[in-house]
Order: sequence, then C-alpha cells, then structure tokens
Amino acid sequence: RLTATSYDSADEVAQKYGATFESAKAALEASGARVLHSVDATQLEACKELRGEAFDVVWWNLPHVGGGHSEADVESNRLALRLFFQERAGLSPTKG
Repeated sequence: RLTATSYDSADEVAQKYGATFESAKAALEASGARVLHSVDATQLEACKELRGEAFDVVWWNLPHVGGGHSEADVESNRLALRLFFQERAGLSPTKG
C-alpha cells in the first residue's frame, strides 16, 4: 500500500499547490493510497498512523530544510538526512 506524506499540514499544501494538490490527492486516494500530512520524516515514530508500519520502499523526494547555501544550511540538510535514515532503519522489515 502506498503512503504519501508531507511535512506541511493539508491546509499548507493546499495553499501552496491549489488544484494540483487536490487532483493529486484524489488520484492517490482513488488508487488506494493513503495521504498523511504534518509528518516529520526525521521523527517518524511520532506519527501515530505510521507506528508499527513496515515499508519495502521509501522515497524521500528532495529533502530540504530550507535556507540558503551557507555551510550552516548545508549542515542542517545533512542532519535532516542523517535523522531520516536513522528513523527509516527503525521502520524497515529487516531493520537495515
């Protein structure tokens, strides 16, 4: 089963992407996918809908914490990736 998530709330995503979001969400749900919002990929266990779930494949599209291109911004993105992979390891059926 496909699970699509966003860090932003549903309202924030709707404001940013408008009809494109509504269309994509409807298509995902019509195909049997679930769509979750306000999900922090660096703290997956905090999302009650994902607790106890195991995933065969995880796709994190363009992880970026915002900011510019300073060394601090780059390090923030590296930290987000590290935390995500640590969280991901906990959700893997093989724990790896």
